Amino acid sequence: MPDTIRIRQEKVLRLERPVVVPQLDVPPIAESVPFQRCYADVLAGYNVPMTEFVSFLDGLAIAQAPNSALQGLKVVGGGLTKLPLPLLGKGLGHGINALAGSGAGFDSARARLYLTKANKEYFAPRNLRLSIVKDEELHTRVLGLAPGTPRLAPLMKETLTISVCDRRFAAIKPHVADLRYNVPSESRDIKTVDVLAKKHLASRMSRSSKDLAKMREDQWRGRGFEGAMEEVKMASRLRWLVIEDMRPP
Repeated sequence: MPDTIRIRQEKVLRLERPVVVPQLDVPPIAESVPFQRCYADVLAGYNVPMTEFVSFLDGLAIAQAPNSALQGLKVVGGGLTKLPLPLLGKGLGHGINALAGSGAGFDSARARLYLTKANKEYFAPRNLRLSIVKDEELHTRVLGLAPGTPRLAPLMKETLTISVCDRRFAAIKPHVADLRYNVPSESRDIKTVDVLAKKHLASRMSRSSKDLAKMREDQWRGRGFEGAMEEVKMASRLRWLVIEDMRPP
């Protein structure tokens, strides 16, 4: 099957712009935040249908979830081994179950393992390379933008109330593949993990939202230079899921 996929891809045009998936919001320090559930239509040309890509994102959200969320699911649902990780079979699911029961903060290790398997078993045979990058790497290496290029979209009525992540994404939108967000809903079990993970982050995210609202108000009134710099600093904590064509130029 992988050879068939590779042969088919030789007839496909290269990605003109990388697929860049944003997080839900700026992650609190030392925490991870899930990536938004979305799809880029250009992936269909690489034999990556919407249902499979969104399923992959759901699996990544499980791998990134804090242990408290996974342990909560274990209590509620009778064991994480009953929750199959999309696309990659049961083996990784058992690994996540063991890590969740350890009580240690291994969410980054789970995510790395999941991405490694996804690249090897799913994306590489389709001539695609998947990675999670810091905002600085996205700006310079992936998008090739000059250091002085604005990091945030201008503050206008349309952007006054959006998240830092969405304002940052609006700034890079001309350089990345178009995304759509009308995708299939997650399963009940995956939604349970999502709810528990968001509950884990809720208080810290709420404080950040209140601080952001005050900074935006000051910027809007023309007295918020320090707030603008702080928002750029917040955006620098973002991580991005990037999909690129792995073939040489």
